[in-house]
Parts: sequence; structure tokens; C-alpha cells
Amino acid sequence: MKIKILLLMILLVSLGIYAWVYTNQKKHKDELAQKTEKTNQDQINIAEKAKQTLIELQEKSNLEELTRSEKVQYEIDVKHKAETELLNAQERIDAIKKTYYPHFISFIKIKGGSFMMGNQDGDEDEKPVHEVKLKDFYMSKTEVTISQYRECVEAGYCIKPDECDPQSGPNWTDEVGEEEDHPILCVDWHNARIFAKWVGGDLPTEAQWEYASRSRGKKIKYPWGNKEPTCSLMNWECMDLAQPVCSRKGHTDQGLCDMMGNVWEWTLDEWHDSYHDAPKDGRAWCVHPDCKVQKQKERVLRGGAWSNEKDAFLTTARFALYHTTRADRIGFRVVRSIK
Repeated sequence: MKIKILLLMILLVSLGIYAWVYTNQKKHKDELAQKTEKTNQDQINIAEKAKQTLIELQEKSNLEELTRSEKVQYEIDVKHKAETELLNAQERIDAIKKTYYPHFISFIKIKGGSFMMGNQDGDEDEKPVHEVKLKDFYMSKTEVTISQYRECVEAGYCIKPDECDPQSGPNWTDEVGEEEDHPILCVDWHNARIFAKWVGGDLPTEAQWEYASRSRGKKIKYPWGNKEPTCSLMNWECMDLAQPVCSRKGHTDQGLCDMMGNVWEWTLDEWHDSYHDAPKDGRAWCVHPDCKVQKQKERVLRGGAWSNEKDAFLTTARFALYHTTRADRIGFRVVRSIK
């Protein structure tokens, strides 16, 4: 029975890989589709081998002339073969991802739950403290990098960032540079969201962002706990520019990097000067259900930049700018829902 389950897993994974490749072929250039033609056939071959192995197992198990020891050895051999093919299938998944997305975004699963959002001892816009319940979601481990954004531009979905006299560090250049692992800068709220949609997600809601930065809603001042910030924990007054993503040690318990410092991060929500009547289910607080811009409206940013004062780095601290703002201290990360 266990062997049959393993074989079934191989079959499902193989078919899943094939479906994944087929879906993503439509999104990419012809040259990438050609690269995956052989991979597609490999997945079909794996599925066929899995079917054939299952048939052989059923036939062998019905042969009365097999001795008990022969049956045991045969089952061991089939189990080893099944486990090997399953491992190879997973390696193919990783290889396909690298083919399509050389700088594939790493997502971390954030398990949902309830937490008390806000800070009763903070500024007025952080009050009142209120309970929010969130579902599970994925959040990108890092702020979106120059290399990741470049892929969106090259795919024809995103536009090049405007020049905004960046003083926070390396930013977009038409040619691939040596600082591709730095956060992308000078991207407004609209274009940040275009990128997020391109990778199958969205900008995080303000509730998702705070919940994640507080290591799933803990009552802590900083993502790593209550220890005061240092240059080893976050990029703040350490160097006068943004640094490569995930180059500091102040991660959340789940492994999210740079939730404090480096650059500000866009969220989906419109700005409100308090939490009165704020949603309690983790959704974005917007006039339009999809958070489309209906009028000139500020959007919430979180996390602070390397140049800010210390109070900007509390996990509950909030800031706002108009959605059209392009600044050299603003970046973003993305989330994906779990269906």
C-alpha cells in the first residue's frame, strides 16, 4: 500500500509539473518555451514510467510462483525506485523555476492567527489597538531586488523606474550591474503593484505587514524582539545608502529580512489617521474593494529607511505618501494568498 501511495505521489507530482510548465509557457518569450520543450517530455515520461511501475507491481504481486523472500526484495526495489523518481521530479521542479525565474522570489509561509494591531503607547495614528484575525499567506523573504524587477521589465510587464536622483544607493541601470541584489528604488505604488501582480500576488495589506514584522503578532518593538537596533541587526545610520537585501541579522522568527531599515515599503492600504473602523479580518482598508485609486489618496508605508529617526523603526510605526511618489528611499515586497 505504501509503495502504491509513493507511485501515486510520483504521478501527481509529474502531472503537476507538466501543468505548471504549460501554464507558464504562455507568459514568457518563445526562447524560454523552446528551452522547456524537452522538460515537458521528461515529465510525460516520468508519469508513464510511474504508471508502468504500478502495473508491474500489481502483476508481480499476483504471481503465486514468487517466493516470500522474492516478493519482499521486489517490494524493496520498487520502493527505492519510486523514492528516486520522486526526488528527481522535485529536482526538475527547482530546475524549471530557475529556467523561468533566474532570480526566483523566495516566499515564506506566514501562518495566520489573531493579534492586537497598533500601539496604545504610540502615536495617535497607531490607535486604538484592535484585534485582527488573518488567514495564512506567503510573504517574500526580502524586499524586491533590482534583478527581480529587471525580469519584469524585460518580460514587458513593468516599466523602468524613473530617475529620482537616488542617493540611497545603487538603483536601476539599463545594463546588468554589480548591485543587482540591492532593493529596487524609485518605484511608485502603481508600478510596485504591477510587479506584485506579475508574480501572482499583491502588495501586503497593512495588517499583514505588521503581523509578519512582529513575528506573527508578538508584542515586540522590533522584528527580532525588544533588543535595541544595532548595525548588525538592521541597516540604520550604519552606511549612508541602502544595502543588499538580507545583509543584516535582524530577521523575524519566520526568516523575513529587512522588515526594519534599509528602505520604506509600500503597503496596499490607503492612509487613515487612526484605526477607528479599521477592518478586523486583515484585508486592506480602501474605498474601492480592489484598492484601485479613486482620488488623490495617500498610501501607507512601513519599516523605515536607513536615514530615518529611531522611532520610525517600531513594528507599529506608520507613514504615508501619495501613490504617485517615486523616492530613493522607498521599495516594496510582495505577498501571495494561500488558496
